[in-house]
Amino acid sequence: EDEINILQLLPLSLKFELSNEIYAPALGKHPFFTFCHSCLPSESRKIYSHAVAQKSLVISQELITTGEAGRHMYFLVSGTLVYSRDDDEQSAVTTSQPWLVEAALWLKWQHLGTASSSSQCELVSVDALKVQDV
Repeated sequence: EDEINILQLLPLSLKFELSNEIYAPALGKHPFFTFCHSCLPSESRKIYSHAVAQKSLVISQELITTGEAGRHMYFLVSGTLVYSRDDDEQSAVTTSQPWLVEAALWLKWQHLGTASSSSQCELVSVDALKVQDV
């Protein structure tokens, strides 16, 4: 949205509705965001327009790394990620689950492993601090 100048000219209400249409399908897979969308529509629109962004990964690109602070929750829209803990070589898990790093929304989090893409991935990133501000 920030890269497309014409979108900055839209009325705020229309920008809220546009971000809702873009992000609700991905975030709606999680019970918390389903609740917000149903019961707290105003707060939900604020989250979609201020705390959420799209993210793309190419093959073998890291999403999270061991020791890094977890500041975002991620929703996997397409593609596949491989997660492995550095302390266990046999823990590599291929996942296409809908979300990762939920803990970042609720507490101070530090990643214990690495997640990287095994195919091109499209994700939705939710900034935990911005959600907490809403």
